[in-house]
Amino acid sequence: MQKVSAVADELSAAGIPAPVAVNLVASHGLKAAQNALNAFQMARNIENPAGWLIRAVERKYQFAPKHPSEVKREAKRVYIQAPPPPAPVDGLTGKAAFDALRSKLGLGGVVAAR
Repeated sequence: MQKVSAVADELSAAGIPAPVAVNLVASHGLKAAQNALNAFQMARNIENPAGWLIRAVERKYQFAPKHPSEVKREAKRVYIQAPPPPAPVDGLTGKAAFDALRSKLGLGGVVAAR
């Protein structure tokens, strides 16, 4: 009974009056209501969410799995993380770190700009 009331509460949160939501779950079943809620989460541009959900439960809408081409396209997306910035040399960063490194390597002196 708790699942029924939880699903009815979700339907109510989408705009269906509570007594209608309870009646929908009771008359069409918990699975039909859950499938309709899953389909509702994936649907786009719904002008009347409450009406759409009522029809979805009555007609037992189900969320269609993704088309294989969409799955392949998502699998190809690779996210590359940028490497961390270099560690400061002796607490120095930028040009000061570059100059400190040059002097440590014995390359001292200032490099002339070209």
